[in-house]
Amino acid sequence: STELLNYSSSITITSLGIKIKSDSPKLNELLSVIGELDDKKIVIFTRFVEMAKIISNKLENSILVTGDTDKESVLKEFKENENVRFLVATDAYSYGVDLPFVTCVINMDVLWNPARMKQREDRAYRITSKSPVKIINLISEGLESYIFQVMKQKENLAEDILDFNISKELRNFV
Repeated sequence: STELLNYSSSITITSLGIKIKSDSPKLNELLSVIGELDDKKIVIFTRFVEMAKIISNKLENSILVTGDTDKESVLKEFKENENVRFLVATDAYSYGVDLPFVTCVINMDVLWNPARMKQREDRAYRITSKSPVKIINLISEGLESYIFQVMKQKENLAEDILDFNISKELRNFV
């Protein structure tokens, strides 16, 4: 599902750079969405380390994973500890990790590359998965909405090209 909201007030430009406020409408929407979920294991992806830290600090029973984190120990803790419900991860954790016990993936931000978005989702989609996986994309109005539309167009174009090439190969074979 897709949630559209306006959270332009959540970013402040300071003399040192960009600072994310910890009370942004998008973060509040995430907390609201999580409150409605009954999933036992949820992964929340963001490409921003600071946002991942803010989210992790807001959630009880969460583990934070960035590129500096030992993946194996975190994965074991997340999988085996029944009290840990949330894994808050940057994109560094969206590669080479299998999470078939996860039942919900939440994307806090949208990427231009549909393959990278799919990579996030595919951490939970595995042959060994026992439950369906919910994918929730939190998308703000404006730029993120536009990026999401472009990403979907790229995804559809890639599928059309692959379908065309496959059917062309089948025609040559028959």
